[in-house]
Amino acid sequence: MSVNRLAIITLVSLLSCSSAAPEESLQRGQDLLNRGSYKDAIAVFTSLVEKNPADVKVVEGLIRALIETGDYRSAENRAVALLEAQPSTDSVRAALAEIKLETGRYQEAVNEFDRAARNAKGVVWLRATLGQARALAAQGKDDQARSLLQEFIRYYNSNSPRTAEELAIIARGMAILEKHKDANDLFIDAREADPALADALIGQGELLIEKYNYGEAASLFQDALKINPNSAAAHTGLARTKRFESSEEPLAATGRGLAVNPNYVPALVLRAWLDLEADREAEAAKSVEQALAVNPNSVQAMGVRAAMHYLRDRTPDLDAETRRALAINPHAGEFFQTLAHFAVNNRRYADAVEYGRRAVEVSPRLWSARTELGIELLRVGRVSEGRAELERAFAGDPFNVWAKNTLDLLDSMRDYQDTIRGPFLIKSSPAETGALAGYAADLLDEAHRKLTARYRFTPRAPISIEMFANHEDFAVRSLGLPGLGALGVCFGQVIAMDSPSARPSGEFNWGSTLWHEFTHVITLQITDHRIPRWFSEGLSVYEEHRARPGWGDSWSLERVKAYADGRFVKIAELEAAFVRPRAPDQVPLAYFQASLVCDFIEERFGFDAILKMLALYKDGKKTPEVAKGALGLSEADFDRAFGEWVRAKAAPYVEAVGRGPVSAPGTSPPSKEALAVVLKARPNDYFANLRLGTILKKEGDVDRAVEHLRRAAELFPYYAGEGNPHVQLAEIYESQGKTAEAAAALENLARYSDTDFEALKKLARLRLAEGDNDRAIEALGAAFYIHPFDAALHKLAGDVYLGRGDSRRAVREFRVAVALKPPDLAGAHYDVARALDAAGERTEAKRAVLRALEIAPGFEKAQELLLKLRGAN
Repeated sequence: MSVNRLAIITLVSLLSCSSAAPEESLQRGQDLLNRGSYKDAIAVFTSLVEKNPADVKVVEGLIRALIETGDYRSAENRAVALLEAQPSTDSVRAALAEIKLETGRYQEAVNEFDRAARNAKGVVWLRATLGQARALAAQGKDDQARSLLQEFIRYYNSNSPRTAEELAIIARGMAILEKHKDANDLFIDAREADPALADALIGQGELLIEKYNYGEAASLFQDALKINPNSAAAHTGLARTKRFESSEEPLAATGRGLAVNPNYVPALVLRAWLDLEADREAEAAKSVEQALAVNPNSVQAMGVRAAMHYLRDRTPDLDAETRRALAINPHAGEFFQTLAHFAVNNRRYADAVEYGRRAVEVSPRLWSARTELGIELLRVGRVSEGRAELERAFAGDPFNVWAKNTLDLLDSMRDYQDTIRGPFLIKSSPAETGALAGYAADLLDEAHRKLTARYRFTPRAPISIEMFANHEDFAVRSLGLPGLGALGVCFGQVIAMDSPSARPSGEFNWGSTLWHEFTHVITLQITDHRIPRWFSEGLSVYEEHRARPGWGDSWSLERVKAYADGRFVKIAELEAAFVRPRAPDQVPLAYFQASLVCDFIEERFGFDAILKMLALYKDGKKTPEVAKGALGLSEADFDRAFGEWVRAKAAPYVEAVGRGPVSAPGTSPPSKEALAVVLKARPNDYFANLRLGTILKKEGDVDRAVEHLRRAAELFPYYAGEGNPHVQLAEIYESQGKTAEAAAALENLARYSDTDFEALKKLARLRLAEGDNDRAIEALGAAFYIHPFDAALHKLAGDVYLGRGDSRRAVREFRVAVALKPPDLAGAHYDVARALDAAGERTEAKRAVLRALEIAPGFEKAQELLLKLRGAN
């Protein structure tokens, strides 16, 4: 009796377990699916389907897992099989339509979504209606798509949806309807309803990308990945938020998405886009072909392929690709927007304008394209047209920060003053024009004269130079957003740059920057904007070096270490080092290496080889062809020859500083005795010589200090930071009354540093004390390219010029002093008057001296000068 009863209990338990198991397994499969454990989810759902092929929920789960891993064919087969048995299963039909949408069968997708939506309710109806709208939009049927989505508003008002999934789907519909605030609010509601719904986070992130809020969008994608670390959509979204960063992270994030779903077309297109930006054309082409194999009608993939044709000047192929794209979607503004982007990326700004116009012609409500068109018009100097496009863009999309920032900037530039000199139009703020514009014009005159002769090319005019006293204004002018790290940018006939007051004094040399950017005017125009970034930047730094001692990037402790660590790249990788650097310091390192390449080419092959390279780039040749045609070298041969050349240049520096400091960071500095031991073993150790010289200087043993500091300066003269040997030597010599030696030490510093304003001031005064006015003026002129806003220095320069009989330059310096409004403004006007008098311009001199007397009626010297001027009349 007890045994039979136990058997009955056991049988009941087994039956109970067998009936509960599918439900528990279905839940487990769903949990695995939501967490991104797709392989495990597929295994669970497959097992359940084998037991019950008609279980709709199980088949839906399996289809969803297969879609997430990119196995669209298997997913479609499962959907078709179930629909053959159960044709009215709307949720599976919607999934089948989604597969057709992802694989480019847009009209088939419209039809399937329509069938699914006819009798469906709730989430299934919403999903099918949204999918149908997306499929219509992919064919350019935007009005039909919007008409469908208007039903979402009715649904929301009538049904008061509360589930997170409903709210998230409606939010996506509102985004397509351009009801961006409503969409954002609905995504927030969805997240509150279910914090674990990753799709709500992804959808809101995608919305914020469209509204240029990249930081918050990135945070949303990161939160989605905490829920589902294998969401290809979230990884791709995160990559998109970092698209404008100069780093490898966008490519890495895209790769993580493709590791989950190798057929995810948005990720494949983005990877192609990123590779093409970095001039990795073969890799980009491979990704495009993979995307088109999945979705042969992806206009986005076609846009990147068209950009490749454009950059290679394959016009028939470009025209054919354009026809294919417009046949699929006659309103595909994004296709032309992609072409405009790559035109900008390759600094072909006039072409970007034309592609921008095509984009807004076929898609007038594509506000991002209209914004970019406005910015490109500004870049080519067509300000009124650019403003008009930006105003239209902002009216259409008031969340567009690029348009708003640029419009605000244009408003702030209304009071900028123009200085015209030859082919140049210099725009600067009223507070700076008097001190800055004259120097900028003189430097541009010199650059134009020398570089047009050297490159045998005269650039198109006018050339506009905009100098911004606020760095963020410059950033907005350059990019449309604040946060740009550069100092200047050239668009071919327009240069935008920081003025010297945009950054702390001594942080950069505005004269060197201006020379650098004008060199871009030459190299961009001479090649019809076909020069690669690495060669253009390399030539600009190379020409900085030629313009003035100390200008341009040179060896530094960090660069010597980078070279010693093998971090210089092959010439084939140099372009990518600018666009997608692998480390934070790779961009400045790339500038330096590119300039060394130019040095190497001139030294080994002559400057005519550089001119030949420019001509070949203009003809549309790529770097391998250019190296072969101009230098007779393959890329491998070039890398070998350049490597040997650099090794010879760098070897002494690697020996001197390659081992690094003699003490580790955070440890006590070594004693004199320890340093002496180091120097006995390694007499060419830069750091040991510098450290020992510094200690001896502090102890007053200046003769021995000089010995070691001079040796340090010989071993590695480029270090110009705190405690550098040049300044220490100058201090010792000055304390000994050896002004000539002190000045010589500071001149050595100036050969390797272009930002030490205080050193140049001291150098000028030392040279004046020696009576060497010519070299004093040289030092003052160099100082003004760092900081031109010191009225006392301009007065000093004016006095020196006047003493030399150069009244014209004296007038300029004294007028700059007046513009800077020094404490003794009356004295500054008087200085102008006496310089004008010396120049024979007595009428102007009289006006100037009267200004001095208006301020200080009792100014005796001014009174005497006025009497003299009246007597002369």
